[in-house]
Amino acid sequence: MTFNRQQQDLVLNLLEASIDSRVRELLSPDVEDGLFVKNLENVQGDERDVILFSTALSKPTGKDQLPLNFGPLSRSGGEKRLNVAVTRAKRKVVMFSSFDPSDIDLNRTSAVGLAHLRGYMEAAIAGNGSATPSSSRQTNMVETDIAEALRSAGLDVQPAFGMSEFCVDIAVKAPSSPTWQIAVMLDGPRWRSRATVTDRDVMPSLLESMMGWDEVVRVWLPSWINDREGNVQTIADAVAAAEAERIAREAVAERDEPTLEVATADGPEVSHEPAPEPTSLDEVLVPASTVPIVEARPERRQSLRVASAVVADLPPSPVRLLDSGPAEVTPSPYVSVEDTPLGSRDELMMHQSSPLRAKIRSALEETVRVEGPIHLDQLCARLVRRFNYGRARANQTDFVRMLVPRHQIRRGDLGAFVWPDDKDPHTWASFRRPAPDERKRPASEIPPEEIVNALLYCLEDAQLDVEHLTRAMYQQFGMTRITDGLRERAQACIDRAVSDQKVTVMADVYSRTRPGTPDCR
Repeated sequence: MTFNRQQQDLVLNLLEASIDSRVRELLSPDVEDGLFVKNLENVQGDERDVILFSTALSKPTGKDQLPLNFGPLSRSGGEKRLNVAVTRAKRKVVMFSSFDPSDIDLNRTSAVGLAHLRGYMEAAIAGNGSATPSSSRQTNMVETDIAEALRSAGLDVQPAFGMSEFCVDIAVKAPSSPTWQIAVMLDGPRWRSRATVTDRDVMPSLLESMMGWDEVVRVWLPSWINDREGNVQTIADAVAAAEAERIAREAVAERDEPTLEVATADGPEVSHEPAPEPTSLDEVLVPASTVPIVEARPERRQSLRVASAVVADLPPSPVRLLDSGPAEVTPSPYVSVEDTPLGSRDELMMHQSSPLRAKIRSALEETVRVEGPIHLDQLCARLVRRFNYGRARANQTDFVRMLVPRHQIRRGDLGAFVWPDDKDPHTWASFRRPAPDERKRPASEIPPEEIVNALLYCLEDAQLDVEHLTRAMYQQFGMTRITDGLRERAQACIDRAVSDQKVTVMADVYSRTRPGTPDCR
């Protein structure tokens, strides 16, 4: 719930851009009791169990007074709109505000709606038994100690980060980063005050997928007491990995258009000018084969045309895209580690135990060496289950994740994967097929680099449209039933291969990009 249409559009755009598929699914109008984003003027008639209400107003920088222009709330009858808004919740209203109720100075306004808003916010604070946003942050000696240790390690630190009742205990980032990167969660007073197990142990795990944090690091008091330096190093490694990924993303975003190499009488001449927009498809694109073509979505087709367009006035042979992919892709069987028991549940609870940590690190090293690249969550959950857990618990999974070497974790839009030291994601030229009678990996557990390699293998001696290519690729991993979710993941990997100039698309037909060969056929 927001105060005006502009805030509504901003919140909706941010939710629709979320990388969490659950959020996008719940925004669909076809989903019963899904998410909605409304403002004061159009929320009447809608109800949900919980309503999140954003005031989205604050004092201007350097000013002491809060602007009191709250849109429809400031006008006559605004109190009725507020009443409708706050009664949309069946169980609970959560308000997000960056100002104190007392900042609504009733001596400066006669609007009844603003007086009611101030009273409602004061009642909400009193009802929660908490203080105002600026003074409600509970501090403790351990939090202060950890924050000081991280500052001494050269990191930027912000304790009690956030404006809601659920805040990050310590936000950490590299000094050069414009945004906070790592959320450090403790088992201190805020953790104890949360009413349910979900609030204590599940909510922190959603900070990465739903709130965009690079990583969440849990620091438990016994672990901090027994291994201060180890915990600081773990957080520092997480920051370093996040900063390296940020720099890499910026480098990709700033990368120039694909270079055209044009043959001339004096030798190759490299032009850094981007290829001009084609005026028609027939001028620049020639069907590559007689494979039945399934039409791609129009918005997808347009982007692919631009990516594969070449200068129409040049003869076909001098124009090519340089191949950055592996020359040969070889399949291999997927080899797994036997999940032998590592210990008891009680042993895994001893997070501060050095022998326990050494045992887990050894098991992690063996699993990654044999099965890597492997999905980070799957790796940690399997290690927890080897301690006689039928189902991996969040706090134990977080503990195991803390022991995974940060330099081996590679994160992206399609998931976080752990790579062995002897495999380079940029040059690895293989993919793993399931062995007979072995568990087939779901697509979400297959790294995108491996999917791209399977795509290249399928295009070794063929040219395929998007549907045939998707099916041929997934067959390499033992999958025959293709869902919309699988198609979406495959399309993301195809787009990556096109962007990396490993695959060329012409008239919606895909083929391998070869060094030294024309880009139009």
